Amino acid sequence: MAAGVAAVLLCTAPTALHAQDLPRPTSANAPADSLVLADAVALALAASPDLAALGFEATAREALVRQAGRRPNPTIGLDTENLLAPTGGDGDNAAQTTLSASLPLEFGGRRASRIRLAEAERDGLAPEVDAARRGVVARVTARFAAAVASQERARLARATVALAADARSTVAQQVELGDRSPIDETRAGVALARVQAEAARAERTREGALRSLAALWDASAAPPVAVDGALVLPPLPPFGVLVARLDATPELARVAAEAVRREAAVEAARAGRSYLPTVSAGLRGFHGGGGGTAGFGLVAGVSVPLPVYSRGGDALAAAEARRAGIDAERAAARARLTADLADAYGRLAAARDAAAVLADTAVPGAEAAAAAVTEGYGLGAFTVLDVLDAQRAVADVRGLLLDALAEAAAAQADVERVAGGALIAPPGTAPGTSDGVPRLPTPDSTPLVPTPDR
Repeated sequence: MAAGVAAVLLCTAPTALHAQDLPRPTSANAPADSLVLADAVALALAASPDLAALGFEATAREALVRQAGRRPNPTIGLDTENLLAPTGGDGDNAAQTTLSASLPLEFGGRRASRIRLAEAERDGLAPEVDAARRGVVARVTARFAAAVASQERARLARATVALAADARSTVAQQVELGDRSPIDETRAGVALARVQAEAARAERTREGALRSLAALWDASAAPPVAVDGALVLPPLPPFGVLVARLDATPELARVAAEAVRREAAVEAARAGRSYLPTVSAGLRGFHGGGGGTAGFGLVAGVSVPLPVYSRGGDALAAAEARRAGIDAERAAARARLTADLADAYGRLAAARDAAAVLADTAVPGAEAAAAAVTEGYGLGAFTVLDVLDAQRAVADVRGLLLDALAEAAAAQADVERVAGGALIAPPGTAPGTSDGVPRLPTPDSTPLVPTPDR
């Protein structure tokens, strides 16, 4: 599972997948149309509204970079003077019409600083995209693990129902032969009804888990028939090793990108304090008597704004203050990440401990007890109801192990999301393998314990 997630994280451009495009599952016992983790992640990434919104934002910021590189537009003006001048006037008293064009001149690095600021805002989106992708992967991994666990629980419940049905049939035959009291048949019927109710609840839980998984890419789509995956115990590296990786996480990379943007904002504010002169040139026509044109002349000019009310000092001070505060924001972000990592790490460690105890003690003990009761039943020391109770105990502890492994998978996904990468398995173990906790049987492979002979 961890290897599949890591492979998907390396993919930079996932494409939409459909049911007919999914590869065949790797497990020989899984249904042909079951879904594997890598395909579930690809479907969720392709359909994620958060990533789609960030894609539009990336397009917008790229357009703003191009806009920042544009130079100011020229201005064309038409002025007419002395409209009420006496007819036949000349010189300064004659009517005059001037057609001119003016152009602002950008000095002091205004255009270059504006481009750098737009580029910094564009580049600052990459860590947000990375964080959003990791969030999608974590959600898919957690729900996929829950679906695997619920699917295996439903299988265990079906197996227990089959055993309870056999037990009730055996007791009914013994009652007919006079070897058992009718009360035993009633007890067997109650036991069968109880496990049937548990199986019905497990099946509904399985359906809900599959729908919840499918909702990550299409809430209206039919859920997958089954999922193909195995729950294994993830590795648990030292907490300090994971804390040391926080500096490379998308969250802190986003702070680093924000620091670059704020530095560019300071440069833009400083460049904005420089004068922006405007030069103009035009053609002036002099109107003589009778409404005709007496002659033409060239005009030229330059204008410079007077910094009377604002010199841009306050904008520069604000940009510098924001730049100075980035260190405090980085420290706050790192503290939040450390707290989130500690929470996820604690859940992972607790789930691992629970799974280890269940796998090392509870499951073997329950299986040994069930085997002993089954053997004793063959010798006449126990009833078939005793065998059924022992087998239900095996299913119960295996269900607890499933819950612990599913919780460990969800916690592992959170740890990897916060720490910014896959967990590293201890030396000498293959990635994604257990360090002592055995794999559960694949669906519909072998019964929990042998069915007792009647």
